[in-house]
Amino acid sequence: MLLLEEFIQLVQAIFCNTHVFQNIQACIAAAIFDHLDPNLWRYSKSAAANLRPPLAYCPRVVSYVLNLILDVRNRTYQLFEYKGLDGDGASASQLVEPPSCQVHSAKVNLLKKYSVEELLRIIFPPSVQWVDNLMHLLLFLHSEGVKLKPKLERSCSSVTKTSVTSESESTICHEDEALFGDLFSEGGRSAGSVDGYDQPAVAPSSNISNMPIQAATELLSFLNDCIFSHEWCGPVYEDGCRKFTSYHIDILLSILNSEWCDAEERGQDDGIALNEQ
Repeated sequence: MLLLEEFIQLVQAIFCNTHVFQNIQACIAAAIFDHLDPNLWRYSKSAAANLRPPLAYCPRVVSYVLNLILDVRNRTYQLFEYKGLDGDGASASQLVEPPSCQVHSAKVNLLKKYSVEELLRIIFPPSVQWVDNLMHLLLFLHSEGVKLKPKLERSCSSVTKTSVTSESESTICHEDEALFGDLFSEGGRSAGSVDGYDQPAVAPSSNISNMPIQAATELLSFLNDCIFSHEWCGPVYEDGCRKFTSYHIDILLSILNSEWCDAEERGQDDGIALNEQ
């Protein structure tokens, strides 16, 4: 992931915010989405052990690529003026072999000024079942997030207990200082330290996040706000509607049902906790 970010920054430093940079962003997004093809790897809940998924399924990569696509769609890019080595200047059309990028078995001319619609069609080509790929990705991210929830809840519980213990010790320390004044105080002692040693900071439970669920939420919002919005890109919207099937509805319903069951369980747990109090 770091390598990808550094590469994007390098390309931007070289080409600035020109259409060449925009083309490269689109090609990178398209290349990563190519690895979502279920023929390369398919998630299965029933399988005892799945092979490690491609990096395209990594939550951080998913979030990064979605932002790349939004940049391609929404940012304003300047024209790139190519000048030949002879100093006389040369247009992209005069080059014998202009720089290009291989995407979907086709070459994308990096010097050409494409429209936003053309770039989005490179990312979401009519010849690829990209809706199926994105829905498969959504199912994987949500399923992994659901499996991760119990571990995160235990971690949050452990952090909360540690935080409460630390606060209790700090309170006792402050009470002792209030009772005995500065009689036993040390010059370099910081507030909240115990026995002259600074206590390590405890990470708040809010910092523990479920990355797969976050990425699934971002992907679902992207599908709703962009892909299936005619105003975002008409051809992509129409192609997406044609590719949308009952199988994809089943995926969405299974996610909704899982969230509903999880909400019910949380409600029952809260009720039990109140009764115990």
